[in-house]
Amino acid sequence: MKTRLGRDENLPGVRVGAPAAPVVIGHIARPVGVRGAVKACLESDDAHRLDGTHTLILRFGDQFRLFEVAEWQANLGWFLVSLKDVGSLDTALLLSGAEIVIDSSQRPRLPDRVYYDDDIIGCFAESDRGETLGIIREIMHQGHHDLWVIDGGGREILVPAIGEFIAGVDLEGHRITIRFIEGLWGSD
Repeated sequence: MKTRLGRDENLPGVRVGAPAAPVVIGHIARPVGVRGAVKACLESDDAHRLDGTHTLILRFGDQFRLFEVAEWQANLGWFLVSLKDVGSLDTALLLSGAEIVIDSSQRPRLPDRVYYDDDIIGCFAESDRGETLGIIREIMHQGHHDLWVIDGGGREILVPAIGEFIAGVDLEGHRITIRFIEGLWGSD
């Protein structure tokens, strides 16, 4: 992503180093009004995701900028955010498209057997019979459950991400074990 300005020192906020393990949690969509407020779309639908947040880190390409949050409010699936030192429409326009990032250690703890997409994508998948299935390359979010898409070297395997199909998840070993179910990816 490129910023609208040729010179990065003209961007608002304080330039900071990248978080140790940056995770994108949303993005700045566009300005709202003429006083510098912006529409922020977060990956989470938790209306309290920004509770207690006093700063945001925005990524502009390979550059990170720290902003102090003046005020925020949830608004029908998105957030209206006012940042200190962003007081005009022109300045807010510079933020459009910027990613909102945090260090992965700041993510909320999830309940057992619930995982972040980026923890699952890239994991090696095998059957509970020891058959190599491939690498999980995508998660498709469905209404009632997710589907994990496994790239099996020339074949695509879709596995419902529910207990009936998932035998084990080893995030440290980047390994997922899928229960063999006749017809899911072939036969014996």
